[in-house]
Amino acid sequence: MDTSRNFISVENLKEIVETMSVTKLNVLHLHLSDTASFPLEIDEIPETQSASYTNKTYSRKDVQELV
Repeated sequence: MDTSRNFISVENLKEIVETMSVTKLNVLHLHLSDTASFPLEIDEIPETQSASYTNKTYSRKDVQELV
């Protein structure tokens, strides 16, 4: 899923994971970085928090919930 160029909400990502389990797919690849977009917040690198195309980002908590 190219979430760096096309932001997908955590709720939609969870639905995708549920659908994947029904179809017996077991790998979700999230493309979280691009040359001009980085929607994953990393506390140790604060400049990434404003580096997404849409100004929407995934927090550490979002990723933990998804995992």
